[in-house]
Amino acid sequence: MSSSLVTFSSDSSKIASASYDHTVRLWDGKTGAHLATLKGHSDTAQSVAFSADGSRLASASDDTTVRLWDGKTGAHIATLVGHSDRVTSAIFSVDGSRLASASCDNVIKLWDCKTAAYIITFEGHSKAVTCVAFSANDSRLISASDDMTIRLWDVKTGGSIVTVQDILLRFIFAGTPF
Repeated sequence: MSSSLVTFSSDSSKIASASYDHTVRLWDGKTGAHLATLKGHSDTAQSVAFSADGSRLASASDDTTVRLWDGKTGAHIATLVGHSDRVTSAIFSVDGSRLASASCDNVIKLWDCKTAAYIITFEGHSKAVTCVAFSANDSRLISASDDMTIRLWDVKTGGSIVTVQDILLRFIFAGTPF
């Protein structure tokens, strides 16, 4: 599942939206009816993501935290604390056991979804990390940053495998012409 300002659960029964009013809202995926307002962030909610099975919802916030919520009821499960700047994106692994969070503190953090424990930090970007995604087999992460690079990471070691820097990235991120 992807991380964005608004997203569907995998079965499309629910929609989650992040908001500048510090909340996350749950909506009925078929009717659009408002189901719940999830409160707890002290600053803008930047992105939301459902786990593949829809049992969990993550919200990333400018308050430097990621919150885990019950994907069905909206009940708060845990608050992940460890970033030192705004969290721009959070994404579940395909199997739902881990969560990766990207931040303006230039790093990605990996968390255990069952215990909410911090696992490892991925370091190497020189500017804000804007998004992160898992590979289909959960062995790799890919991240994009305001430093105009994309990095591929080994999930087990936290090591950077390859860095891609390209004129095309400058165009995508900054809108500057070739």
